[in-house]
Amino acid sequence: MFEQNKARKTGDIMASSTVSAATGLSSTRSHLRLVDANEVARIAQVRKLQWEALQAGHSTPIRLTKRGRRVVGLLILLPLAVVMWFSAGRGAIAAGTAPTVHTVVVQPGQSLWDLAVEANPLADPRETIFRIKQLNGFTGSELVPGQGVLVPAGN
Repeated sequence: MFEQNKARKTGDIMASSTVSAATGLSSTRSHLRLVDANEVARIAQVRKLQWEALQAGHSTPIRLTKRGRRVVGLLILLPLAVVMWFSAGRGAIAAGTAPTVHTVVVQPGQSLWDLAVEANPLADPRETIFRIKQLNGFTGSELVPGQGVLVPAGN
């Protein structure tokens, strides 16, 4: 900073590490060239503005190539396709494993407990009785001989 002020006052010529567009050198190479005090001040002002913009959070917008847009599209669409694949598979499995129902004619002396044990001997009869009541819309436990009752199929 001190040298820049000194150069401005005295009009000295300073060296700057910049790339000349006239020489056609790539931006990865730098060379020394002589610049006057006005150009030093201009370069300092540009760098100051760049630093302030960086500190304020401003940045240049991202520009995607055609291939970049395709990659971003795939990154968005691929998870969506996977979610749809799994949800469609789960729906097909759930539809194929729905419990089946049988109709049983109540015999004299049979109770809901007897029907539940016959329908699914490996399950808890209380759960099966609850399902029978749900399927048939029963509010109580009374059965009439000859009555048709829907029972869930056992394993």
